[in-house]
Amino acid sequence: MVPVYSYRVVTPQGIGEIFEVEQPIDSPPLDKHPLTGEKVERLYESPPNLVKKHSEKSEKRILSPENLRKNGFSRYERDSTSGNYNKTAGKDGPDEIPADQTSESTG
Repeated sequence: MVPVYSYRVVTPQGIGEIFEVEQPIDSPPLDKHPLTGEKVERLYESPPNLVKKHSEKSEKRILSPENLRKNGFSRYERDSTSGNYNKTAGKDGPDEIPADQTSESTG
């Protein structure tokens, strides 16, 4: 999930337009309005997109195979016998990742 940040157009009165932009967390803050080119400042309110209440039920729902598949993710689980990783959710990627191709097998 990409965070949503709030920005305000900088005006002499300090009451410019407020708008929101989805940005990767490691992106630098905008300094200009994406459409008008006006100078903007990032508004710091509460942490962006953080779940305020955590529960085991919400974690299970978010990490369910159906939700992962719907959002374009694949999930792999390690086979304790062979050490290989088998795909348990998602449509992209290989069905199995051999243990000798993982970083765990090299260390």
